Amino acid sequence: VPPVWHDEGLYLGMLDNGLIRLDPSTGQVIWRNTLDQHSPKGAVVAPPLSTGSILENGFYLPGNSKVPMLVDSDGRLTSMDISSNHEWSAPAVCSPSCLFLGNRGGLLVCVDRNQKPCWQYDLDFSYTVAPLLHADKLFVAGFSGQLSCLQATTGQLIWEKDLGASVCANPTLAFNTLLVPLFTGSVAALDIHQGRELWRHQCRGASG
Repeated sequence: VPPVWHDEGLYLGMLDNGLIRLDPSTGQVIWRNTLDQHSPKGAVVAPPLSTGSILENGFYLPGNSKVPMLVDSDGRLTSMDISSNHEWSAPAVCSPSCLFLGNRGGLLVCVDRNQKPCWQYDLDFSYTVAPLLHADKLFVAGFSGQLSCLQATTGQLIWEKDLGASVCANPTLAFNTLLVPLFTGSVAALDIHQGRELWRHQCRGASG
C-alpha cells in the first residue's frame, strides 16, 4: 500500500500485518508494530490514514481486524469501541471533524472526535476504493458497480446508481462532475446532485 508522510515520519503499512515508521532522511526504521494480537491472520491492506486533529491518535489502520485500530506517532496501538463480524479493511477518509470508515460487510460508520459513532449506514455492498468527500456529500463506490451518495453529517442516502461495471480506482471530482473509472476501460461522468450519468468515455486501447 502507498506510504504516508506524517509528523516528520514516513509510515508504511505492511502485508505481514505491521506498520513501520522510517526516518525519511536515512531510511532507518524508528519502530515497527504489528496487529498480531488483534488480527493474527491479517494485513494493513489499505493506506494508513492520518487523522490529524480529528482523533488523538495519529493514524487509522485499515486491516483484517474486527475492531478498528488507531496508532500514534510512537507506535502505540489502541482499539476503537466498535466491533463487527467483518474486518475493517476498507479505505477511510476524514472530514475536519469526523472519520468515515467501513468494513468488508458494507457497513459505513462516521466517528466523531471522541471515537463515538455519529451514524452508520449499511451499503449492501463492500468497497475497496477510498470514499470521496465533497462539501456535505460522501461518495462510496463498490467493486460490484454500485455507487452511493450519502449526506456526510447524517448518513442519509441522497441517491444511488448502478454503473453496470466494477469500479477499479478512486472516483474523483471535476467541475461538480463525479468521474468514476471502470474495469471496462471506460470513465463514467455523473452529476453529483442527482447521480444522473452525463457521459461515458471508452479509453483508447481498453476493452470491456
